[in-house]
Amino acid sequence: MTDIYLGEGELAREGIRFSIYVRMISRNNIYRWVLMQFAQQFISLAKNLESVLFVVYDMDGLQDRDVPLLSMVDHTNGKSTHYIYEEQQIKQQHTSPVILTRREKEVLALIFKGFTTPQIAEKLFISYHTVENHKRNLRQKTNTKTTGELVAYTIKHLGAELGS
Repeated sequence: MTDIYLGEGELAREGIRFSIYVRMISRNNIYRWVLMQFAQQFISLAKNLESVLFVVYDMDGLQDRDVPLLSMVDHTNGKSTHYIYEEQQIKQQHTSPVILTRREKEVLALIFKGFTTPQIAEKLFISYHTVENHKRNLRQKTNTKTTGELVAYTIKHLGAELGS
């Protein structure tokens, strides 16, 4: 993956962010599923990956294992590339994009920020029931059952679409 990233020009690398879904072991020797989102990569003058600033999300309680091992999102154009580990190799996984309406993106961004349904309704000047309909549609499109799963899906797959 580093080869792909470093092979890009400096301007192209500016908007690329990685997310990796892995198991980590805790201090108590218990394995937990986590999502590591790489916020900033630092490249040396010799074009070596020198250091990385990343955020770790504990995803263990979400029970969602059918996800890519690694996602590379280009925030400049919203394009996502997903990879899985299969047969001792990292392979590109072809996924069909989730197409959201402008309003669904607005509702999802507010859910992601922790707003409740009544707060979203007030902020967007729509009814409580309309917000619930948008949430239901979002869960259908993302194949999730709860708001927590929807937020996890957003973190893993839709960060570029939401402008985060």
